[in-house]
Amino acid sequence: MAEASNSTPISETNGHGETTANGADDQVPELPQYLYAALNQLAPKEGFTEGNFSITFDFGSSKGDGFVGQMFKATISEGDRNEVYLCKIPPLDDDRREQFNSMTAFAREVLVYDRFIPTIYEYQRQKNIRSPEDGFFHTPRCYYAHCDEVAQESVIIMEDLRLRDFRLWNKHKIIDYDHAKLFMSHLGRLHAISLAMKRDQPEKFEQFKLSNPFDPMLKADGPFRNMILSQLQMVIDALDEQDTVERAKMEQLK
Repeated sequence: MAEASNSTPISETNGHGETTANGADDQVPELPQYLYAALNQLAPKEGFTEGNFSITFDFGSSKGDGFVGQMFKATISEGDRNEVYLCKIPPLDDDRREQFNSMTAFAREVLVYDRFIPTIYEYQRQKNIRSPEDGFFHTPRCYYAHCDEVAQESVIIMEDLRLRDFRLWNKHKIIDYDHAKLFMSHLGRLHAISLAMKRDQPEKFEQFKLSNPFDPMLKADGPFRNMILSQLQMVIDALDEQDTVERAKMEQLK
């Protein structure tokens, strides 16, 4: 088995591009063995020699970034080669995992990376849509995705987009028009391709017609529902008083 360890630098850069200091209480926690097993399984596929590589961990996100799970940055090293991977796992805390219905959410996310995205990529190629400028191909590379809801274990290993200079938008700042337009255009492509595939290949599409995993949490009182209601109210407050139609639609969502 490869050598593995947890390491935490004195300071780190979070997804917002801001540097935050790590104190004694901010050490990488003891991580589950199933995460090590997933990385040990991935490493040889990435060209590392079994028994000759090491794995170290660091934090993959900052407090308040808003992820359902916990993010850790794994570095696999052999000789002068160092490769970085972003690992997402369910909350280590049992209560938090239950509170946010994390395993159901992870099962859905694994389905997306493991089956849905490859399926819609292939559908686009069948329609001779191959360019990122014409279709929906802008997703992070996923190296490994597994979920066992019964065992309460899940791992998603993907590329760290920060290495390509992507950053999380500072949630305390209003998003600019260019970024909003870019997001909405790609979201529109995803929905358009999904609807086209539903029309052309209904049997293949049937496996992806699933209920919203967050519905139970939205119907029950709790922190998740309160967070969503708070965000909806922020949108309503941002609308002008004369935007009566838009305000009414947002109120209906509550």
